[in-house]
Amino acid sequence: MANTYSLDLEASSSQYASISDGSQTGLDITGDLTLECWFKPETLGIDHSLISKFQASNYSYYFNINTSNLLRLQVSDDGSAVDTYSITPSLTVGVWYHLAVTLDVSTSTAKFYINGLQTGGDQSGTMTSIYNGGADFVIGSFLTGGRYADGLIDEVRIWNDIRTATEIADNKDKEISGASANLQGYWRLNNDYIDETSNDNDLTASGSPVFSTDVPFSDPSFIISESLSLSETSTNLRGLVSTTTESLSVSETISALKGISFTIAESLGLIESYAFLRTRLFVIADSLGLIEVKAYVQKKWSNVAKSTVATVTNGVKTAVSVITNTPKS
Repeated sequence: MANTYSLDLEASSSQYASISDGSQTGLDITGDLTLECWFKPETLGIDHSLISKFQASNYSYYFNINTSNLLRLQVSDDGSAVDTYSITPSLTVGVWYHLAVTLDVSTSTAKFYINGLQTGGDQSGTMTSIYNGGADFVIGSFLTGGRYADGLIDEVRIWNDIRTATEIADNKDKEISGASANLQGYWRLNNDYIDETSNDNDLTASGSPVFSTDVPFSDPSFIISESLSLSETSTNLRGLVSTTTESLSVSETISALKGISFTIAESLGLIESYAFLRTRLFVIADSLGLIEVKAYVQKKWSNVAKSTVATVTNGVKTAVSVITNTPKS
Protein backbone atom coordinates (compact mmCIF):
# COMPACT_ATOMS: atom_id res chain seq x y z
CA MET A 1 0.00 0.00 0.00
CA ALA A 2 1.09 3.53 -0.65
CA ASN A 3 -0.67 6.82 -0.20
CA THR A 4 -0.20 8.26 -3.68
CA TYR A 5 -3.14 10.64 -4.25
CA SER A 6 -5.49 13.06 -2.54
CA LEU A 7 -8.75 14.56 -3.81
CA ASP A 8 -8.44 18.18 -4.99
CA LEU A 9 -11.71 20.01 -4.39
CA GLU A 10 -12.36 23.44 -5.89
CA ALA A 11 -15.19 25.42 -4.26
CA SER A 12 -15.53 27.58 -7.37
CA SER A 13 -16.45 24.46 -9.36
CA SER A 14 -18.96 23.10 -6.80
CA GLN A 15 -17.03 19.85 -6.38
CA TYR A 16 -17.76 17.05 -3.92
CA ALA A 17 -18.22 13.27 -3.67
CA SER A 18 -21.29 11.54 -2.23
CA ILE A 19 -23.43 8.45 -1.84
CA SER A 20 -27.19 8.53 -1.42
CA ASP A 21 -28.71 7.47 1.87
CA GLY A 22 -30.54 4.62 0.14
CA SER A 23 -27.28 3.22 -1.23
CA GLN A 24 -25.05 3.50 1.84
CA THR A 25 -24.47 0.94 4.58
CA GLY A 26 -23.22 1.66 8.09
CA LEU A 27 -23.09 5.45 7.84
CA ASP A 28 -26.37 5.97 9.77
CA ILE A 29 -24.50 6.14 13.05
CA THR A 30 -26.76 6.90 16.00
CA GLY A 31 -24.32 6.40 18.88
CA ASP A 32 -20.64 7.04 19.49
CA LEU A 33 -18.87 8.58 16.52
CA THR A 34 -15.38 9.38 15.25
CA LEU A 35 -14.69 11.34 12.06
CA GLU A 36 -11.20 11.74 10.59
CA CYS A 37 -9.56 13.22 7.51
CA TRP A 38 -6.48 15.00 6.26
CA PHE A 39 -7.19 18.46 4.82
CA LYS A 40 -5.01 21.10 3.15
CA PRO A 41 -7.01 24.35 2.78
CA GLU A 42 -6.43 26.43 -0.32
CA THR A 43 -8.40 29.32 1.19
CA LEU A 44 -9.70 30.28 4.62
CA GLY A 45 -12.73 32.30 5.67
CA ILE A 46 -15.17 30.12 3.73
CA ASP A 47 -17.27 27.21 4.95
CA HIS A 48 -15.21 24.09 4.23
CA SER A 49 -17.63 21.16 4.47
CA LEU A 50 -15.46 18.14 5.18
CA ILE A 51 -17.83 15.30 6.10
CA SER A 52 -21.61 15.57 6.25
CA LYS A 53 -24.80 13.60 6.54
CA PHE A 54 -26.82 16.71 7.08
CA GLN A 55 -29.77 17.94 5.06
CA ALA A 56 -32.78 20.06 5.97
CA SER A 57 -35.06 18.18 8.40
CA ASN A 58 -32.61 15.28 8.10
CA TYR A 59 -29.71 16.58 10.18
CA SER A 60 -27.44 13.81 11.49
CA TYR A 61 -23.76 14.86 11.68
CA TYR A 62 -21.63 17.54 10.05
CA PHE A 63 -17.85 18.14 10.34
CA ASN A 64 -16.58 21.41 8.92
CA ILE A 65 -14.38 24.50 9.15
CA ASN A 66 -16.71 27.50 9.09
CA THR A 67 -16.30 31.07 7.81
CA SER A 68 -14.80 32.12 11.17
CA ASN A 69 -12.26 29.27 10.85
CA LEU A 70 -13.85 27.30 13.70
CA LEU A 71 -13.46 23.53 13.49
CA ARG A 72 -16.95 22.25 14.25
CA LEU A 73 -19.03 19.14 14.75
CA GLN A 74 -22.81 19.54 14.54
CA VAL A 75 -25.19 16.72 15.42
CA SER A 76 -28.94 16.37 15.82
CA ASP A 77 -31.01 13.84 17.71
CA ASP A 78 -34.30 14.63 15.95
CA GLY A 79 -33.27 15.87 12.49
CA SER A 80 -34.01 19.52 13.27
CA ALA A 81 -32.51 20.79 16.55
CA VAL A 82 -28.69 20.88 16.47
CA ASP A 83 -25.87 20.65 19.02
CA THR A 84 -22.74 22.51 17.91
CA TYR A 85 -19.29 21.65 19.26
CA SER A 86 -16.35 23.78 18.14
CA ILE A 87 -12.77 24.83 18.75
CA THR A 88 -10.60 27.61 17.30
CA PRO A 89 -7.59 26.00 15.61
CA SER A 90 -4.64 27.87 14.16
CA LEU A 91 -4.75 27.02 10.46
CA THR A 92 -2.62 28.18 7.54
CA VAL A 93 -3.43 28.04 3.84
CA GLY A 94 -1.37 25.43 2.01
CA VAL A 95 -0.58 23.27 5.06
CA TRP A 96 -1.77 19.69 5.59
CA TYR A 97 -3.68 19.03 8.84
CA HIS A 98 -5.01 15.80 10.26
CA LEU A 99 -8.43 16.69 11.68
CA ALA A 100 -10.45 14.36 13.90
CA VAL A 101 -13.39 14.57 16.27
CA THR A 102 -14.93 12.02 18.62
CA LEU A 103 -18.39 12.14 20.17
CA ASP A 104 -19.34 10.24 23.32
CA VAL A 105 -23.12 10.30 23.22
CA SER A 106 -23.47 8.98 26.77
CA THR A 107 -21.97 12.21 28.10
CA SER A 108 -22.64 14.50 25.11
CA THR A 109 -18.91 15.21 24.97
CA ALA A 110 -16.84 15.91 21.87
CA LYS A 111 -13.05 15.95 21.61
CA PHE A 112 -11.17 17.52 18.70
CA TYR A 113 -7.73 16.41 17.53
CA ILE A 114 -5.33 18.25 15.24
CA ASN A 115 -2.32 16.33 13.97
CA GLY A 116 -2.98 13.64 16.57
CA LEU A 117 -3.18 15.92 19.61
CA GLN A 118 -6.37 16.87 21.43
CA THR A 119 -6.99 20.58 20.96
CA GLY A 120 -9.37 22.89 22.83
CA GLY A 121 -10.34 20.60 25.71
CA ASP A 122 -13.55 18.56 26.05
CA GLN A 123 -16.61 20.22 24.48
CA SER A 124 -20.03 19.68 26.08
CA GLY A 125 -23.46 19.41 24.50
CA THR A 126 -26.89 18.07 25.39
CA MET A 127 -27.86 15.37 22.89
CA THR A 128 -27.40 11.70 23.70
CA SER A 129 -28.05 10.18 20.27
CA ILE A 130 -27.69 10.99 16.57
CA TYR A 131 -30.68 11.09 14.26
CA ASN A 132 -31.00 8.33 11.67
CA GLY A 133 -32.23 10.44 8.79
CA GLY A 134 -32.36 10.28 5.02
CA ALA A 135 -29.55 12.72 4.19
CA ASP A 136 -26.93 11.71 1.65
CA PHE A 137 -23.38 11.16 2.88
CA VAL A 138 -21.08 13.79 1.39
CA ILE A 139 -17.38 14.61 1.39
CA GLY A 140 -16.64 18.22 0.49
CA SER A 141 -20.11 19.73 0.56
CA PHE A 142 -23.22 20.40 2.64
CA LEU A 143 -26.80 19.54 1.66
CA THR A 144 -25.37 17.74 -1.42
CA GLY A 145 -24.52 21.11 -2.91
CA GLY A 146 -23.39 24.28 -1.15
CA ARG A 147 -20.71 25.23 1.37
CA TYR A 148 -18.04 23.57 -0.77
CA ALA A 149 -14.62 22.69 0.60
CA ASP A 150 -11.70 24.33 -1.16
CA GLY A 151 -8.52 22.30 -0.80
CA LEU A 152 -7.06 18.81 -0.78
CA ILE A 153 -8.67 16.04 1.27
CA ASP A 154 -7.34 12.57 1.98
CA GLU A 155 -7.83 9.48 4.17
CA VAL A 156 -11.47 10.03 5.20
CA ARG A 157 -12.57 7.62 7.95
CA ILE A 158 -15.89 7.10 9.77
CA TRP A 159 -16.08 5.01 12.94
CA ASN A 160 -19.02 4.01 15.13
CA ASP A 161 -16.93 4.12 18.29
CA ILE A 162 -14.79 6.59 20.23
CA ARG A 163 -11.23 6.41 18.96
CA THR A 164 -8.67 7.03 21.66
CA ALA A 165 -6.00 9.70 21.43
CA THR A 166 -3.41 6.96 20.96
CA GLU A 167 -5.37 5.26 18.18
CA ILE A 168 -5.78 8.55 16.33
CA ALA A 169 -2.12 9.55 16.69
CA ASP A 170 -0.74 6.11 15.87
CA ASN A 171 -2.80 5.65 12.70
CA LYS A 172 -3.06 9.10 11.16
CA ASP A 173 0.17 8.79 9.13
CA LYS A 174 -0.53 5.45 7.49
CA GLU A 175 -3.13 3.65 5.46
CA ILE A 176 -5.04 1.17 7.59
CA SER A 177 -6.98 -2.00 6.94
CA GLY A 178 -10.53 -1.60 5.71
CA ALA A 179 -11.42 -4.50 8.01
CA SER A 180 -10.49 -2.53 11.16
CA ALA A 181 -13.04 -3.03 13.94
CA ASN A 182 -15.84 -0.40 14.02
CA LEU A 183 -14.67 1.25 10.79
CA GLN A 184 -17.84 2.00 8.80
CA GLY A 185 -16.42 3.97 5.89
CA TYR A 186 -12.86 4.53 4.69
CA TRP A 187 -11.87 6.37 1.53
CA ARG A 188 -8.15 6.48 0.73
CA LEU A 189 -8.89 8.62 -2.36
CA ASN A 190 -5.96 7.08 -4.20
CA ASN A 191 -7.22 8.09 -7.64
CA ASP A 192 -10.61 6.52 -6.93
CA TYR A 193 -13.69 6.85 -4.69
CA ILE A 194 -13.72 3.28 -3.37
CA ASP A 195 -14.74 2.54 0.22
CA GLU A 196 -12.15 0.14 1.65
CA THR A 197 -14.60 -1.39 4.14
CA SER A 198 -16.94 -4.28 3.42
CA ASN A 199 -19.83 -1.77 3.46
CA ASP A 200 -18.86 -0.81 -0.11
CA ASN A 201 -19.86 2.84 0.28
CA ASP A 202 -18.23 3.87 -2.99
CA LEU A 203 -18.73 7.54 -3.78
CA THR A 204 -19.77 9.38 -6.93
CA ALA A 205 -18.02 12.64 -7.81
CA SER A 206 -19.83 15.84 -8.76
CA GLY A 207 -18.30 18.88 -10.45
CA SER A 208 -15.44 16.89 -12.02
CA PRO A 209 -12.82 17.09 -9.25
CA VAL A 210 -9.36 15.75 -9.98
CA PHE A 211 -6.82 13.84 -7.93
CA SER A 212 -3.50 15.32 -6.83
CA THR A 213 -0.18 13.64 -6.07
CA ASP A 214 0.24 16.09 -3.16
CA VAL A 215 -0.33 13.85 -0.11
CA PRO A 216 0.12 14.38 3.65
CA PHE A 217 2.24 11.26 4.10
CA SER A 218 3.71 8.43 2.07
CA ASP A 219 4.20 4.76 2.81
CA PRO A 220 7.65 3.65 1.64
CA SER A 221 8.38 -0.03 2.00
CA PHE A 222 11.03 -1.37 4.36
CA ILE A 223 12.81 -4.73 4.29
CA ILE A 224 15.42 -6.46 6.43
CA SER A 225 18.75 -7.40 4.89
CA GLU A 226 22.46 -7.48 5.66
CA SER A 227 23.72 -6.78 2.15
CA LEU A 228 24.39 -3.03 2.30
CA SER A 229 26.73 -0.74 4.18
CA LEU A 230 26.00 2.26 6.40
CA SER A 231 26.73 4.71 3.59
CA GLU A 232 23.18 6.04 3.17
CA THR A 233 20.84 7.18 5.91
CA SER A 234 17.85 9.48 6.13
CA THR A 235 16.11 12.06 8.29
CA ASN A 236 12.82 11.75 6.42
CA LEU A 237 11.33 8.31 6.95
CA ARG A 238 7.74 7.27 7.38
CA GLY A 239 6.23 3.90 6.52
CA LEU A 240 6.28 0.20 7.27
CA VAL A 241 8.93 -2.23 8.45
CA SER A 242 8.97 -5.95 7.77
CA THR A 243 11.50 -8.54 8.88
CA THR A 244 12.61 -11.76 7.29
CA THR A 245 14.80 -13.44 9.88
CA GLU A 246 15.86 -13.44 13.52
CA SER A 247 19.34 -14.90 12.90
CA LEU A 248 21.30 -12.07 11.27
CA SER A 249 25.03 -11.72 11.86
CA VAL A 250 26.62 -8.32 11.23
CA SER A 251 29.37 -6.18 12.65
CA GLU A 252 28.27 -2.65 11.78
CA THR A 253 26.71 -0.42 14.42
CA ILE A 254 25.02 2.94 14.09
CA SER A 255 26.80 5.92 15.55
CA ALA A 256 24.82 8.99 14.53
CA LEU A 257 21.03 8.59 14.33
CA LYS A 258 18.85 11.67 14.26
CA GLY A 259 15.19 11.66 13.33
CA ILE A 260 14.32 7.99 12.94
CA SER A 261 12.08 5.90 15.16
CA PHE A 262 10.48 2.61 14.29
CA THR A 263 9.43 -0.71 15.75
CA ILE A 264 10.47 -3.98 14.15
CA ALA A 265 7.74 -6.57 14.70
CA GLU A 266 9.48 -9.80 13.77
CA SER A 267 6.46 -12.04 14.23
CA LEU A 268 3.90 -9.85 12.45
CA GLY A 269 5.98 -8.11 9.82
CA LEU A 270 4.02 -4.84 9.54
CA ILE A 271 4.32 -1.79 11.78
CA GLU A 272 4.42 1.97 11.61
CA SER A 273 7.49 4.15 11.20
CA TYR A 274 7.84 7.83 12.11
CA ALA A 275 10.26 10.59 11.24
CA PHE A 276 10.96 13.27 13.83
CA LEU A 277 13.95 15.58 13.85
CA ARG A 278 15.01 14.61 17.32
CA THR A 279 16.52 11.66 19.11
CA ARG A 280 14.35 8.55 19.10
CA LEU A 281 14.66 4.87 20.03
CA PHE A 282 14.63 1.69 18.02
CA VAL A 283 12.46 -0.92 19.74
CA ILE A 284 12.94 -4.50 18.61
CA ALA A 285 10.17 -6.96 19.46
CA ASP A 286 10.95 -10.65 19.11
CA SER A 287 10.36 -13.95 20.84
CA LEU A 288 12.92 -13.04 23.50
CA GLY A 289 10.94 -9.97 24.60
CA LEU A 290 11.34 -6.23 24.12
CA ILE A 291 14.77 -4.80 23.47
CA GLU A 292 15.47 -1.07 23.42
CA VAL A 293 18.61 0.20 21.74
CA LYS A 294 19.54 3.85 21.21
CA ALA A 295 20.94 4.63 17.79
CA TYR A 296 21.50 7.81 15.82
CA VAL A 297 21.71 8.42 12.08
CA GLN A 298 21.65 11.51 9.91
CA LYS A 299 22.02 12.27 6.22
CA LYS A 300 19.80 14.37 3.96
CA TRP A 301 18.16 12.56 1.07
CA SER A 302 18.58 13.91 -2.40
CA ASN A 303 15.39 13.74 -4.44
CA VAL A 304 15.94 10.16 -5.61
CA ALA A 305 15.20 6.77 -4.13
CA LYS A 306 17.79 5.71 -1.55
CA SER A 307 18.45 2.80 0.78
CA THR A 308 20.13 2.67 4.16
CA VAL A 309 21.27 -0.01 6.53
CA ALA A 310 20.62 0.54 10.23
CA THR A 311 22.15 -1.99 12.61
CA VAL A 312 21.23 -2.26 16.29
CA THR A 313 22.26 -4.80 18.89
CA ASN A 314 21.88 -5.43 22.60
CA GLY A 315 24.71 -7.94 22.86
CA VAL A 316 22.36 -10.91 22.45
CA LYS A 317 20.56 -10.04 19.26
CA THR A 318 21.48 -8.08 16.13
CA ALA A 319 19.05 -6.82 13.51
CA VAL A 320 19.80 -5.01 10.27
CA SER A 321 17.14 -2.91 8.57
CA VAL A 322 17.57 -1.87 4.95
CA ILE A 323 15.26 1.12 4.61
CA THR A 324 14.09 2.09 1.14
CA ASN A 325 12.57 5.54 0.84
CA THR A 326 11.13 7.30 -2.20
CA PRO A 327 11.03 11.03 -1.39
CA LYS A 328 8.09 13.12 -2.52
CA SER A 329 8.65 15.11 -5.69
